[in-house]
Amino acid sequence: MIATDSRPFWLSQRSSGLGVLLCFGLLATDAFAQSPAIGPLKADLGQPQPDSVRASRYLALGEAFLQFQFDSSLHYFRQSIALSKRGNKSRLLSRGYLKLGYAYLRQGAAARSLPNLREAERLQSSPSPDSTHLEIRVLTAIATRSQGNYPRGLQLCLGILRDYELPHVPYYRQLGMAYTELGVIYDHLHQNDKALVYHRKRLAFSKKGTNRRDLLLAHINLGAFYSNIHRLTEAGQQYQYALTIARRYGYTGDITSILTNLGDLANQRHRFDEAISYHTENVRMAKQAVESEVLGWNLLMLARDYQALHRYPTALAYVNRAMVVYQTSPSADEFQQALTTKGQLLVQTGQYRQALRVVQEAQALKDSLMGLDKQKAIADVQAAYDLERKQSQIALLNKNLLIQKQAGQTMQLQLTLAQQQRLLSLIAALGMALLLVLGYFIYRKQQKVKRLLQQQTDEITRQASQLADLNGMKDKLFSLISHDLRSPVAHLKHNFRGLRTNTDMAPALQEPLGRLENQIDRVLDLLTNLLDWSYSQLKGFQTHLQPIDLADTIAETLSQFADSLRQKNIGLINQIPENVQVQADKHQLHSILRNLLSNAIKFTPSGGFIRLVVRLNDGQVELMVQDTGIGMSEEQLSRLATNPHVRAGTQDEPGTGLGLQLCRDLLARQGSTLVVTSQIDKGTKVRIRMPAAATVPEVAIVPVSLG
Repeated sequence: MIATDSRPFWLSQRSSGLGVLLCFGLLATDAFAQSPAIGPLKADLGQPQPDSVRASRYLALGEAFLQFQFDSSLHYFRQSIALSKRGNKSRLLSRGYLKLGYAYLRQGAAARSLPNLREAERLQSSPSPDSTHLEIRVLTAIATRSQGNYPRGLQLCLGILRDYELPHVPYYRQLGMAYTELGVIYDHLHQNDKALVYHRKRLAFSKKGTNRRDLLLAHINLGAFYSNIHRLTEAGQQYQYALTIARRYGYTGDITSILTNLGDLANQRHRFDEAISYHTENVRMAKQAVESEVLGWNLLMLARDYQALHRYPTALAYVNRAMVVYQTSPSADEFQQALTTKGQLLVQTGQYRQALRVVQEAQALKDSLMGLDKQKAIADVQAAYDLERKQSQIALLNKNLLIQKQAGQTMQLQLTLAQQQRLLSLIAALGMALLLVLGYFIYRKQQKVKRLLQQQTDEITRQASQLADLNGMKDKLFSLISHDLRSPVAHLKHNFRGLRTNTDMAPALQEPLGRLENQIDRVLDLLTNLLDWSYSQLKGFQTHLQPIDLADTIAETLSQFADSLRQKNIGLINQIPENVQVQADKHQLHSILRNLLSNAIKFTPSGGFIRLVVRLNDGQVELMVQDTGIGMSEEQLSRLATNPHVRAGTQDEPGTGLGLQLCRDLLARQGSTLVVTSQIDKGTKVRIRMPAAATVPEVAIVPVSLG
């Protein structure tokens, strides 16, 4: 093929040929660099080894021969596949098909490459994606695009990025290949912006990896892309970056390729002296490396550089040297380009007869090459058709086998269904029998439970009747204590008081009668507290809240303790104002006041004081009963609510310990509270907070010293 743009044949195509070659260059060079020497590998195969080891050795030999002997490479890859099949090594077999598909792809046989790559992907047994699986998918995309199916190639590459383009995925080399392929496809589709994005991604990804040659090729790819879109300055920068890396790490083959591209780029920019320097250095390196193809092309490019400078004799000398190289090389296309260039030079130097002969020879060679290209294209189409036909036949056979398999499965399913129906009928019959038996036992159990429930109901009714009788007896007992016991004691107290106040009684009897009266008072108080407490605990008071005048209630209660106060010589300071209404139960309030005053008198020594004070606050009436008695310790205060300490009064008055407990209980029933504070030998303060029945003026409390 004639290079009409004066560039090397691998740059004369737009981006499609470029991308294929550079991707292959990456894979091939890496594989060759990592392959062991051919001699030791062949020597290893002479030793007895397991099939899996021998298959690995054949795979390595195929990779090594792939660089210079395609047929030998195919042979070793097929040997590896055969041994892997025999040993049932699916992962090794997948690698064999991968390398075989890659070998065909390097030779431009994409139609033969694809079936091997698909088989490699089918055999890939890794439960999660890995580098091998990624490489298979990338090569499949390249092969698909190489057949001209750019939309499908684009779809495959985007699928690869969707599955693998994650921050933690370390497959820099394989993903770099995918980025390059996307750049090639978008370049072909004339979507330069997207193509540039992926070429730059390839470069950035290569910088993250550890393979320096991968980075070098990324710069070359980006330089070629810039050259294709005529951004020649940026193209030159990328080639210079690549040249720096290649020289630093001694990549001789890459240096010659980069110098060739730089020379061609300088030629396009009409910097012919610069182009000559690059091509001259390349000629020197190609001679040392004995690379005839590179040598011939650079000699031809030197001829064109000198031709552009109108130095025709020098140009003719270089083109003749190029033709000598191409005569010993199978590169007929390059030889035809050299003939064309020589014909142009002969015309420019006035050697028309020789120019005519050379041009005729070049045209004849071009016609033959075009014929070969057509034959190759026809052969490729025929191979693709044959492959498609075979795949269709295989698909039809698989479909027939599937139909037969499905028919067998259907018959087996029908047989299984019939068996299951019989089994289901048997299970249903057994289930019905079991339900009948279970129902019978449930019925028997229900009847038994019913009988037991009736017995328990009768027993509960009998016990309820007994409890009602006992409750009636309890009420009668309370009535007996309240009327038949308490009333005679109260009547006896009244009689003693009458005797003691009789002026005709002898003075010697006054003191004994007073002591007897006091004892009767204490017995009566004790009896009253016991009755109230028992009644509240066993039967419960029926609380009837109503407005009660606090001053009248206290005055009524104080009248019962007038003699006790007088006998113990205790002063009473009553600061209760009139018209203070509280919401309380009258009977319960009498019991509470009686207990509090009784305790204050009992524990206050002769000559002491008791003060009654009221104050109003936020709808609450607080009644304080304060005495100057013997007081209580902190321990005694803490035990008042749970286990009160029973103490005798200042004149050995007996106590029950029920008074304050009864007061707390009765106040709680009325929504009121009781707070007790006390100090040893300083007295006790009892505060009762009750709801106010009506709004009354705030009562000022005048401090009174109680001594």
